[in-house]
Amino acid sequence: MLRGPVPWPEAAPLVEQMLRAGVFGAVVGWVREADMQALRRLQLAAEAGHTIGVLMRPMSAELQPSPAALRLKLTRVESRLDVEVLKARGGRIGEHWRAA
Repeated sequence: MLRGPVPWPEAAPLVEQMLRAGVFGAVVGWVREADMQALRRLQLAAEAGHTIGVLMRPMSAELQPSPAALRLKLTRVESRLDVEVLKARGGRIGEHWRAA
């Protein structure tokens, strides 16, 4: 398990191994910057390991391409959480939910 800030070039191979291992139910990470090739490797590792991979990225990455099967935009609206679907395989893009 990684804790604290780790530079992405060091963290990416470790996250990939965790996803591919198939021993974790989910792997969650916060990433400032990642290239498409690295994101694709993580996606393939998650599929191979049957592991849920969740990457939190800054709002500045919203318009960048991603191989992710599902992309959600989370924003705080007053005291609630607003969830917008940016990308979904077989889903409805643009759908919104608001959680109390």
